[in-house]
Amino acid sequence: MTRWEFIMITLRLAVVLIALLPQPLTADYKPEFKMSIVPNEETTWGRAAKRFADTVKYRTQGRIQIKNYFGGQLGQQTTEFALLQQGLADFAIGSTINWSPQVRQLNIFVLPFMFPGYAAVDAVEGSEPGERLFKLIEQNGVFPIDQLKAADPAARRFRWTEDPRGGPAPC
Repeated sequence: MTRWEFIMITLRLAVVLIALLPQPLTADYKPEFKMSIVPNEETTWGRAAKRFADTVKYRTQGRIQIKNYFGGQLGQQTTEFALLQQGLADFAIGSTINWSPQVRQLNIFVLPFMFPGYAAVDAVEGSEPGERLFKLIEQNGVFPIDQLKAADPAARRFRWTEDPRGGPAPC
């Protein structure tokens, strides 16, 4: 038997053995996962939640479906983190201000004077302190996927040249 014949026989045997192995069972998913979103579906967060659910459904070929619960239907915004911890919600698009009672360190993002803009927030979240914050959230029973910026005009910092009450202009 030549070396080439030996390799071909070995490959055929490997193909037969692989074909005889039991096929992996299809994962049993919940019929529907729940996502909690405090704002309504017309907001930036609401549109992001809809897109996330649609993308998951598309990429899993319909095996995983997420139903969005807008306007705090599953619970108040201050209890959203607890909903995740207790399994009453599977996903949430939430604010650090609402999650900070359970993870005190998230209060850093509530201090507006700490960050001059989103680039500074991104720098913290993308560095070692951000990784530590994500680990603290995980230690509290919630797995963070990513961050979402409030990209609507109401979230922008504003300036005015004169105080409406006649005092000095805050800038």
